Amino acid sequence: MNSQAVPLAITILSRRWRVSGSAVLLTAVALLLGNRAHLPACTLRLLTANRSEPELRTAVANLHQEVPVTVPLRGEHVADIARNAFAACTTAYAHGLFDPDRAEELTRAAGRERGTPIDLSYCFNDIRNAHERRADTSTPPPAHAVRAATTATTIEPCDFEEAETFFFVVVSYRPGWLRLVADADTAALAPDEVHSFLRGVERLLVELACEPAESTPPAELATRAWPELRHSRMAMPQAGDAATGTAQRDCHGHTTWQ
Repeated sequence: MNSQAVPLAITILSRRWRVSGSAVLLTAVALLLGNRAHLPACTLRLLTANRSEPELRTAVANLHQEVPVTVPLRGEHVADIARNAFAACTTAYAHGLFDPDRAEELTRAAGRERGTPIDLSYCFNDIRNAHERRADTSTPPPAHAVRAATTATTIEPCDFEEAETFFFVVVSYRPGWLRLVADADTAALAPDEVHSFLRGVERLLVELACEPAESTPPAELATRAWPELRHSRMAMPQAGDAATGTAQRDCHGHTTWQ
């Protein structure tokens, strides 16, 4: 999905909530997925650099590893959730360098102890070229400009694919625009649900940006932004608490929209 409205909304919300733009986006994604799953928290994996070892500093490669982050979704306002997401991200990145094989062993052990596999196959990756400047004191865009920008939004299939149940990527598109890409296993989300999820992210962010009072409960906002389809396959999705289980891939493979 190519959107002018999303970066405008991010600018407003990151200043209002005093969090990073990435935390704003993560909050929207976690709230939509967690609300659909009827869970009190949403766990995704963030991508972090791992070039700290001296022998890797001159390597010519895309070196990274994933670090899980759990976003609590209980809060009177979405701003509360966003601040918790920002704190959770900061903690996750601070502990983002570890032995992945050892971490996988611990994950399997925890799954055996709980009696259900732990699926961490849900990723969030913000790779925008430019991020918000905390010291920016320019006048934020007015609400009517944010709403009007949604008329220019385009959405289309994409050939991006990752071997994950759910993978969400944010990239710079052109000045004043962002591209949001969602890739999902159709065992978890049907193709039209992936399409509507992207629209839901934009709808939620615009709604929040244009209503500073935030009088509507977060769960209601999420349901309104991403209404459940009649044939939804996400009655018990695994994007939330890591203890909820594992989604099985089906014969349809993946569907990706941008």
